[in-house]
Amino acid sequence: MPAPVARRIPFEAVELRPGLVVRLLADEERPAHLAAVQATGLYGDAITTLEQWWNDPHVWPTVVAWRGQILQYDYFHLLPDRCVQAGLTLRPSRGRGQWFWSEMRRPVLEQLVGAGYRTMVSAIRADRRDWIETMKQLWQATETGTARDYRWVHLQYHLPTALAVAVPVVPQRRLSGWMWERDGVTVREASDAEVATDVPQHLAEHWIANPQRGDYVLGLLEAGVELDRGTVLVTEVTGQLEAVRMIRPHGLDGGGTVGAFVALTRTQSLRVAVEAGVCRWALAAGYSTLLTWVPDVMLRDPELAARLARTGWTQDRERRPGEESREFTLDVARALPGLSEGAP
Repeated sequence: MPAPVARRIPFEAVELRPGLVVRLLADEERPAHLAAVQATGLYGDAITTLEQWWNDPHVWPTVVAWRGQILQYDYFHLLPDRCVQAGLTLRPSRGRGQWFWSEMRRPVLEQLVGAGYRTMVSAIRADRRDWIETMKQLWQATETGTARDYRWVHLQYHLPTALAVAVPVVPQRRLSGWMWERDGVTVREASDAEVATDVPQHLAEHWIANPQRGDYVLGLLEAGVELDRGTVLVTEVTGQLEAVRMIRPHGLDGGGTVGAFVALTRTQSLRVAVEAGVCRWALAAGYSTLLTWVPDVMLRDPELAARLARTGWTQDRERRPGEESREFTLDVARALPGLSEGAP
């Protein structure tokens, strides 16, 4: 087995929360990383490029890992003029809030600034204008030009400024004692004790005929609460738990006014009442917009597409190459009147 590459400037792993670590990519993780990069179809001869980067002692191949699962890959090339070139940011799973990635980037920025680096540059695909604007907002980056083929936009960052504006830890949004009732249906916040015991048990029973889906949903619940500061909302009928929803802060400023919405159970008969209660909670908690992702395979169902439209969900943008889901947003205040008129 080859010896690990000795990085010219060491990077110290940082555990931000139990099991959540920002560290260097391990040698045994490289095959999975290469497969993830090749799946994007964006990086040409990825094998040669990644091999060169891996063996370069001036490169930090960093990852964000949670309990062994890689949430993000990121490369930082430490150049001789105390400038850093960042590139190939890759996130195998979608949906984390912008504030989360700001929190994850802080340990890297701290170590770069501590090592004397003051400037960072990167290139972002020109067709990802949303990503470019996010970097400008998130890190106070400035545009410095475009590549000759106009496929990439160049950005420059002042690292001390980027570190100064890094988003602090975002608190979970809670409305103590919040509850909404209509026609025997109650929507309320779940307590911490319920999230730890009753809710997982209900989800396991709900998905008992599809254990693979059940495991996936339980993973969403765990990550949504522990990583994403999500709030779990439960729906009860005569005291019996019937539906589970979760909303996670998604924006930059304390989670902002955008909440990422996740349905952890299928409850068609109560759909309108559940969504009405969730929207009321969202407004009370400071969210004006809900965001969700719907897999393409589910959108083939014309009834689902019709329900999304009736509720007010609109497709936010077209699906990009390699994506298997589409992004939808809901204007909460506009959706509520229609939900209030519907039957549970």
